Amino acid sequence: MLSKFELSFIVFFVFYDRIKTNINKKIFMEYAIVEIGGTQVWVQEGQYFVTNKISTTPGTNISLSRVLLINKNDELHLGYPYLTDQKVTGEIVEHFKGTKLIVYKMKSKKKYRRKKGHRQSMTKVLINKIGA
Repeated sequence: MLSKFELSFIVFFVFYDRIKTNINKKIFMEYAIVEIGGTQVWVQEGQYFVTNKISTTPGTNISLSRVLLINKNDELHLGYPYLTDQKVTGEIVEHFKGTKLIVYKMKSKKKYRRKKGHRQSMTKVLINKIGA
């Protein structure tokens, strides 16, 4: 019977080649930071994000020109405040309502109670391409 130490030592050497190759591979992340709906959003290709409602039909392609930063092929491009020659393209997937917020107003000892709910209209966007 092998001890835990001996087993872990054997497992380490069996998987050492796999670990070594994964460490030597340099992964280049391609991402951008865009401004949409009054907020700044970190986006990647193939990623979904949710923003305030954009008044177009689902399935429409959109182009986001307010690009603040792009990291592509390990090169960082910053805008002052926006990049002029870069765009991020995406597709509107769906429109939906966000979670319900409850607004409750009360004045003590005056019999004043008001309860109101609010659901924000939201849009889900799929990013297709980052860059020019």
